[in-house]
Amino acid sequence: MIITSDHPPVHQSVMNILLINVQTSQIGVNMDHIQRIEKFQPENDYSERIIYLDTALQLNATTSYHSPHILWIKNVEPAIGIIVDEPQKMLTISIRQISPLPPLVEKNCIFGAVWGAVYDNDECLLLIDLVRLVHGIA
Repeated sequence: MIITSDHPPVHQSVMNILLINVQTSQIGVNMDHIQRIEKFQPENDYSERIIYLDTALQLNATTSYHSPHILWIKNVEPAIGIIVDEPQKMLTISIRQISPLPPLVEKNCIFGAVWGAVYDNDECLLLIDLVRLVHGIA
């Protein structure tokens, strides 16, 4: 597998984030890591590798997928898609809004894929690096 991505370059002042709900948590993924998004059709024979997000994150509870979509990851060979429930919306956030994870949380994050958080009032949006996530499970 070829991996050619990391966190946003330092010179960027904003990041476009796709908001996804996973169980009761909000997760944001960098739109720069996504090649395309398509509705998942279970009857299709996907020759590429696809993985459910809750499986990739090794969540213990079962996740319901009401309207599954595939996020095809850029710059990963062979092609890999992550199945998520319907993406909610896209946000543009300032890099200055991103906080590091507390050390206890960071140590327990799978494959270093959860790398930051954005706090807004009482809500926390966890940022996930999809490229690191698929690299860790490949």
